[in-house]
Amino acid sequence: MKYSEFIDELRPLLDEAHSLFDEDQTHQSPRFRKWRHQLTTTISIIENLGYTVDCDIASRIFQVASYGSVSKNAQMAAYNRELQDTINEMEIIIEYFDKYGDPKISSQAAASDDRAEKLEWPTKMTLSWLFNHAPIKLWLQFGGILITVFLLGVGFAQTRAYKNIEQLWHHEQPHNKHIDEPNPQLNHDASKSDAPVS
Repeated sequence: MKYSEFIDELRPLLDEAHSLFDEDQTHQSPRFRKWRHQLTTTISIIENLGYTVDCDIASRIFQVASYGSVSKNAQMAAYNRELQDTINEMEIIIEYFDKYGDPKISSQAAASDDRAEKLEWPTKMTLSWLFNHAPIKLWLQFGGILITVFLLGVGFAQTRAYKNIEQLWHHEQPHNKHIDEPNPQLNHDASKSDAPVS
């Protein structure tokens, strides 16, 4: 979507916004909810392309935030005020486009797009490639995980549970002193089978 197409989408939504004042159901009105969804979706699409849109509709609640009961007049006044603020922002966005044309894409979005286009993925992932191309944040997280696992292991080795497991392990292991010596009985039987038969 081009920015001019975004403005073309915004113009009819602005016209429709003027007809939404004093809606009986205020922010619960199906007509208002559909309009708000269309506007927030349109803004989201253009912002994902790197443009910054100065419209706070996504964070507006279009009602009085209160734990107690609120009169219908107070609710209507809050709804109309938030709707008017949104209309003002939409008018300024369109007015600036008519005066100045397409705004520039934010430098951060352009820089990240350039980096993504320049980076070619290797056919084979190696530590050398990761070392040269992975962000430092990734390496710090990886190092932090290794240190954490090591310290948890050291800490667990100091616990009573580990000592009990270690004792059980040593009790299950056979402690035969002659384990490295050949079995004399097997050697004797083997020498009998090698002897010539008479």
